[in-house]
Amino acid sequence: MSRPSKLQLDFIDGLRAIAALYILFHHALQSTGYFPPALHFMGRGHDVVAIFITISGFYLALPLAQRGNWNLEATRFYQKRMRRILPPYFAAIGVALCW
Repeated sequence: MSRPSKLQLDFIDGLRAIAALYILFHHALQSTGYFPPALHFMGRGHDVVAIFITISGFYLALPLAQRGNWNLEATRFYQKRMRRILPPYFAAIGVALCW
């Protein structure tokens, strides 16, 4: 039985990239302390962070939805994520405690 091909939604990657760039420019302008009147719309960076997180969560759930077996696939998915994320997390906690 062959694995289904990976669902590729380029427009989601594009939306996520636009949100990330918006946040980057928002922080750059915020660090100067001055938002020029023409760039006043750049003051919504906190809202765009929520949009970025929502898009990322949707994108992470796509492989689970495509395979259809949510319980088994979700368990494997979270096990792989924990193996990848927790070691540097605990290392950072250790460094912070020793600091």
